Amino acid sequence: MGSRLVGRTSKKDYHFPESDFEPQKFEQLIEMFSILGDIIVFPWLPRAEMLAIAHKLRRKIIAGEANLDLCRQAIAHSGLTVEKLINSPKVS
Repeated sequence: MGSRLVGRTSKKDYHFPESDFEPQKFEQLIEMFSILGDIIVFPWLPRAEMLAIAHKLRRKIIAGEANLDLCRQAIAHSGLTVEKLINSPKVS
């Protein structure tokens, strides 16, 4: 199952299949549902275009991804640094 965008209003959630992604619509959604400096949470690693749009609109981004290799690639590509939020579990 591909990634999807989720929008929330007080009464409904809206789900947008990744295959329907259109940069202009995504930008409009961010502008409608957030303001300058807001944090946008992606529970998956979003497309590079999504990150670029959110950055252009000066939103803060938190993204999650189970695949560590994809995370490392995204970090290297973005030029950003890693900030450790929790301690890693100890492996015996």
